[in-house]
Amino acid sequence: MGAAALVSLLFFQGRLLFSGLVNLSLGSSVFTAAVFPHQPQSAPRNLLGGYFCGVLVGLLFAALKHFCPEVPVSFWITGVVFLAIFLILIVHSRHAPGTSLALGVFFSPRPLAVSALAIINISIVCLVKELTKRWLKDLA
Repeated sequence: MGAAALVSLLFFQGRLLFSGLVNLSLGSSVFTAAVFPHQPQSAPRNLLGGYFCGVLVGLLFAALKHFCPEVPVSFWITGVVFLAIFLILIVHSRHAPGTSLALGVFFSPRPLAVSALAIINISIVCLVKELTKRWLKDLA
């Protein structure tokens, strides 16, 4: 599952590195998928749903920040976290790392590229987890 992180780094040959928040989100998702493979929180619906919510909110607030640069950063951070959690709860995709992904996309200088790589990476994680699920055990 660590291959997803390597793919993102090799794909852009180090030119586009993830921010710490996006790395944190991906690492947390890989941990959840590997340690709890048979639990609902590691289902592909929840992993992908949390990431899509995070990407949507991050891109929305990045665009809003571009049009309103005089608004304090603390307002944007609060809005991103609140809306990401709210959206994740509404669509019933219980995956909290989507919130840190939303912040990572928001703070990224290239939010579209980071969003695309995050979705590609979580898709790879979901695929690998589903292909190896019968050999994996819940470790908790």
